[in-house]
Amino acid sequence: MAASPANASVDSLTPANGIVTNEDGGKLMDVQRREKIRMLVRILEPIEEEVRRVYSEEEDMLSSRSAPSKETEAGQISEEARHNLEVARTALTDAIDHMKLVVGDNGSEQSTEAPWPLVSSPSSRR
Repeated sequence: MAASPANASVDSLTPANGIVTNEDGGKLMDVQRREKIRMLVRILEPIEEEVRRVYSEEEDMLSSRSAPSKETEAGQISEEARHNLEVARTALTDAIDHMKLVVGDNGSEQSTEAPWPLVSSPSSRR
């Protein structure tokens, strides 16, 4: 006896078409597209963390400058870099959060390991 759509779990599949349904029987996303989005989240999460680290370093450097030094061209460049890193970090965080919502992973534990090292070795630089 097949489960009724109203009783289907978030991860139940309709074998004929591979469509995932939610608790109300509403169709969610194709399994392959969900996995692609989960892969993108796993790629973006360590990048977001690296941007967060660079932002924090830039913020520390900017706050350690004297007031007159902040008014110089170098200080203004540093402030602009800090601002742009903050915008990038926020955008990455928002993108990750929205993709998790799309696949229904908000709050679930997923691997955040990048599929490659983020820091390149000197031999791999061109």
